[in-house]
Amino acid sequence: MSNWSIHIKHRRKTIGEIQLTKGILQGDSLSPLLFVLVMEPLSRQLNSDSRETNHLLYVDDIKLMADTEVGLKQLLRKTIQHTGAMGLEINRDKSATNTPQCEGEYTKLLREEEGYKYLGVYEDRDSQQTKETKETVTAKILKRVERLCDSSLNARNLTHAINEFAISVINYYAGLVEYTESEARELDKKIRSVLLRKKVHEKGAATERLYLPRRENGRGLRNVENQTELAMLGLWEHLQRRSERSDECKRVIATEERRSTPLAKIKETLLVKYNETKTQAVLRRDTRRAILEEYRGRAALSKEEEDELQSLKDTTQETDADLINQRWGRRQIVERQKAELVRKITEKVLHRKSLITTDYIDTVDATLWLRHGNQSPQAEARLVGVQDRNIVRTGKKCPHCRKGALAVEHLATKCTTQ
Repeated sequence: MSNWSIHIKHRRKTIGEIQLTKGILQGDSLSPLLFVLVMEPLSRQLNSDSRETNHLLYVDDIKLMADTEVGLKQLLRKTIQHTGAMGLEINRDKSATNTPQCEGEYTKLLREEEGYKYLGVYEDRDSQQTKETKETVTAKILKRVERLCDSSLNARNLTHAINEFAISVINYYAGLVEYTESEARELDKKIRSVLLRKKVHEKGAATERLYLPRRENGRGLRNVENQTELAMLGLWEHLQRRSERSDECKRVIATEERRSTPLAKIKETLLVKYNETKTQAVLRRDTRRAILEEYRGRAALSKEEEDELQSLKDTTQETDADLINQRWGRRQIVERQKAELVRKITEKVLHRKSLITTDYIDTVDATLWLRHGNQSPQAEARLVGVQDRNIVRTGKKCPHCRKGALAVEHLATKCTTQ
């Protein structure tokens, strides 16, 4: 310690030196590492007294758990002895207990209506999660999305910022907080409401296209529902890998399976949800066939188009039943999620026409403006709305013939008065 010192520089010149005589400064990169090393013996000592999980420790946040009040008091006493020996003090204002036997100099007693927050999760005095956690997460994400939409970022950078700064918040809570499929969809809906209000997304545009990658003619926004599935799958696979050499992970898995939580059923849920989803190649092929059949109903097709249509009809439909025995990793799930978005687009008569379904269209060049363009989010939203054949609100009539719907298809090919 006598050899440690801090040099103060101003404009590349050393203007002073501070000799360290006791400890290191808060914020020093060495500080958290030293703190973890100091607390690690306490964790080992508590673990040696029980085969069950009796504490959670993250840097300076510790949560003690026991089956009885006497057992909890013993854990608290050992913790106080260890921290005292290390020169640390327990902050009573930030410490609480739900048993009267542990109330005293170091902890205060929680009242019936009181709760606490541990590592960002709100729990009541019985350590049951409260709805306040989900409300806080939702408010945090929406606030960040709104702040980013008010910035001067271009469309591509705005999408990236929303993904990394706002929607990524859900990664921490997925699996820890039990989000149902409907709750994740509702959060997606609230995010889209903010985008609509800020004119970053058009009401008539395809919702699913908002979540497709930009290289696939989408806008690249992350979907909370899909992101939650991936985060939970990753957490469950991590626990399973670690369970081979960690009793803690084995106990977590056993508890989750006993409670039949969404985390424990994530693989089964994904298998049921995506097993019947066709691949993107099949979906685009079916869409191309439907479009050609629609055109043939209005006018004669060229010989090349007739041959293409016949070839599509003769192609055997791909089946995905063999996927049930495959390993469902992150890559497979991502592909199925994208295919599900494409499937929903193909079910919409107008929106499906924006899909690139033919080989003679260069996907790289067709999506160049989405991948590298410098357009504003509002301009991009309007252009995507035009591509999706929805530039006006439902119910509007053509101002020329006053008969047909005011849409791209009508204006481009059907209005006889122009």
